[in-house]
Amino acid sequence: MTDSKRIAEMLAALEDDHAHLRELGGSILRAIDANEVDSAARALVELQGAQTAHFRFEEGLMEEAGFPGRDTHAESHDRLVTALEAINNALGDGRVSSLSRELAAFIDDSIGHISELDERFRRFLNGLLR
Repeated sequence: MTDSKRIAEMLAALEDDHAHLRELGGSILRAIDANEVDSAARALVELQGAQTAHFRFEEGLMEEAGFPGRDTHAESHDRLVTALEAINNALGDGRVSSLSRELAAFIDDSIGHISELDERFRRFLNGLLR
């Protein structure tokens, strides 16, 4: 891939998606801090949908760009999806007390994913601009 306009579009779209996911995560944390379980549950469901759409989108961009780490990155996406499903199931089962612990682990994993794996893809795309 050598089209610099398309690469710039990819980078901007990824940044927009990540900002949206961070905002949803913040909404969840604020709802939990305020002990608003229903709000947290709604935000978690919204996050799950947004996360799934983002992962599909990102993996498509990786394929388009020829990113060599796509398979490993996609495996990390699968782990995050599974973790968020477990959190939503715990909340749905009324296990609110475990929500904070499970959510904290999920947020740690998500931050690690963005700071390590997504950053590798961003650097790869930036390298294509040179």
